[in-house]
Formats: sequence, C-alpha cells, structure tokens
Amino acid sequence: MDSFVAIDFETARWGVACAVGLVHFENGKPIDERYTLIDPRISPRRWDAGAIRVHGITPADVIGQPTFTDIWPELVHYAACYPLVAHNANFDMGVLRGELERANLQTPTVRYGCSMALARNAWPKSRRGAPRAKTYAGAGTEADREADAQAAAPADPPDNHKLDTLSSYLSIDLDHHNALSDAIACGMITVAAVQALGYNTLAAAYEHPRLNWGEISPELTAVASSKW
Repeated sequence: MDSFVAIDFETARWGVACAVGLVHFENGKPIDERYTLIDPRISPRRWDAGAIRVHGITPADVIGQPTFTDIWPELVHYAACYPLVAHNANFDMGVLRGELERANLQTPTVRYGCSMALARNAWPKSRRGAPRAKTYAGAGTEADREADAQAAAPADPPDNHKLDTLSSYLSIDLDHHNALSDAIACGMITVAAVQALGYNTLAAAYEHPRLNWGEISPELTAVASSKW
C-alpha cells in the first residue's frame, strides 16, 4: 500500500474551518497524526448553530488557537508530497479551497481521492446476496476485482456509505465529528476498500473505471473526485 494522507475538517460555517485532523498512512498503517483547533477569525454571530451542535466546538474554544494561515505551512507539506483522501471529499476539499481563497494563500497542485467513492465501489448496495469469491490480490479482470468487494467484507453490504456506518461495518472505533478520529477512520476505510477491490495500492485502485482523482490547482480549480 502506498502513502497517502487522510484529512478531515470541522467547520464554523460552510467553507470555514474550526478544526482539522491529518493522518499519514504508509503501507496501510497510520504512522503520523496531527490535530488542531483553528481560529477562523469570524464573529461568533457568524458561526452556524447547526455545525456547533454536530461537533461541539464553540467560538470560545478556538480563542488563542492558530489560524488557517498559521497551519498552512505544515498542511501544504503533506498536500504537496502525498495524495489527500477525505470522506465525502467534495466537502473537505471545498473547505480547503475556501480557506485558501479567504486567506489568499498559494497552493501547489493538490491531488485528492474520496473514501466514500472507494467504499461505494468496494461494497455496492446493489450487490446484496451476490456470491462470494476468492481474493485475487490485484490480478485478473475488472470483474475479478469487483468480486473481491464481496470476498473482503461481511456477507451483506453496508446500509449506506456514511463514515459512521462504514466504521461500524468494518469494526473501526469512531468518535464521530472529532476531526482526528474521523481522519483515522477515513484512512482505515480507504485501506480496506482498496484491498476489497483487489488492488495493492491506492494509485492502482484509482485506475478503476468509476474512480477519478480530484485536483485543486494553483488557480483553485476543483475537479470532481468521482463519477458517482
């Protein structure tokens, strides 16, 4: 399994980060992790009450915490060196793009994938009751790899592909909406989905016909990460 960085943002309002979790995975294992609250430097009145109810972070919690500009030098190191993976990547990459625009920060080309899209291909709901098959470990036809999705997981597919559902499905401990816990779960789901699809690396999995890398360019143009 190649290297990638799982990332998760929590937000004060749409596109405005108040926390981030990062986990560097190598050979299928987490080897480094980072977590910080982020001061978005917006009025408490502009925080979204629904977001606060979800993650429990309040304006008072981020007083004295670093801004996105403060953490960008470390974050850009990961983004430049490794592909990023997020669960429902359009959301988290939207936050990243929004913060870059808000702070007028420059970025290298950032490649990213989506663990939700991977999971939808690895464990499609429509395959309920499909016959089990042996593992092909990356060899064989595309149909062989599709069969691996059933061989590498419990007998029935998950009810949906939300982070908490997949974490329960794969017996991953999750403190949902804690950015670090969510990032760890995202990375573990990514590893499991890649293996279930019958590939040995994330890069190889993204040769699957229903998966596309997403990209944030220096011009801050985001491209959809999946055809789903």
